[in-house]
Amino acid sequence: MAEQGKIIDTVLNGLACRLRRLPTFAFTTLMVLTENLFAVLVASSSGNAALTMPVLGLLGDLVGVSKEAIITAYQYSSLMSMISPMSGVLIASLSIAWISWSTWIMTTLKPFLVIEALAIIFAAVSAHLSAKNPTNFGVKERNLNESGCGWLLLYGCL
Repeated sequence: MAEQGKIIDTVLNGLACRLRRLPTFAFTTLMVLTENLFAVLVASSSGNAALTMPVLGLLGDLVGVSKEAIITAYQYSSLMSMISPMSGVLIASLSIAWISWSTWIMTTLKPFLVIEALAIIFAAVSAHLSAKNPTNFGVKERNLNESGCGWLLLYGCL
């Protein structure tokens, strides 16, 4: 139904028009955080990839972020399995070791945040290294006519 009504195309175009002005490092940061959210909701990494990559991959293409940067941002979503209460392996391991999840989260939250910050930095570096014009760290300078989103101004979307 969604394919016939072109709903996904419309949503992706609307998101791309809003996110196109972001520098690539800001876009990859948003991708890492979005992938982390989906990693909590969907415990399976292959299920997470099947759910998010068709949408976020196309969104990255529309915004102008390389496929390498998109995959790098996706790969760091596996870090959430260290603290996610939806991770079956984590919960099983904690129950075998007689450690409560609340104790585990208090112990691992600070190292997790440091690792997550490094993941965001590495995703930004990946976007920078794979950009076509790396001299300005991914900041795109476009006018509305080049972006293809000028028609959205008529509807107040920008």
